[in-house]
Amino acid sequence: MPGHKQHCEDCERRLGKPFPEVHAWLDAFYGRDGDVAHRAVRHHLEGVEEVRRRWGDEAARAAIFHIMLDWDGIREDQIPKNQKEAEEFTGKWLSSLPSLDSENGKNG
Repeated sequence: MPGHKQHCEDCERRLGKPFPEVHAWLDAFYGRDGDVAHRAVRHHLEGVEEVRRRWGDEAARAAIFHIMLDWDGIREDQIPKNQKEAEEFTGKWLSSLPSLDSENGKNG
């Protein structure tokens, strides 16, 4: 999972500015335990629009890039519209990942 520094570097490369305030706001509910459930809170188009309201259009692009990077490069048109869709998307995304048991050659 990309961290704050990686998100800032990605935006610096793509947009010429790191937008640390955008990445901090999007990930404000991250619990430091690797839990991706925090994404449902602001990783959606309503969250992007809140970023636009707070920091402008270029910051909204940074939010879109952040969300796409967090979800392994989903397309912009795949970004959930709101928190409910983001919760559903997160569940589907998690279930699509290989389990640690199958990665370690274990059945279970």
